[in-house]
Amino acid sequence: MTKQDIYSKLSHTASAIIGDRCGIQTSPDGRVSCLDSRAKGYVIGCCCNGCPHLSNSGCTVESLACRLWTCFTFQKNHPDTTKALMYVSAAARNAGIPHAYRMSKEENFRGEE
Repeated sequence: MTKQDIYSKLSHTASAIIGDRCGIQTSPDGRVSCLDSRAKGYVIGCCCNGCPHLSNSGCTVESLACRLWTCFTFQKNHPDTTKALMYVSAAARNAGIPHAYRMSKEENFRGEE
């Protein structure tokens, strides 16, 4: 199994663990928000804002680091999910899998192999 294969497997595992708990949505005027920001009464806001890979329907790329990173509110509201994601993160580190935040799989492996 190549590092790219492991990256994909871990990314899919992290996505399955998170499920739809972030609840990223786009308002009719194109503003992106997550469940936690909407619960706080914010019209706009989520950890993904400003990412070049964010579309109206969420992330457009396979990005392991972005699946593993969670905000403080998410961690507080979903401690078991956060703990499970920490195990996936440890597996990535132990396998030497590059996973930079806001970078696609292709960007992470650019220049390798």
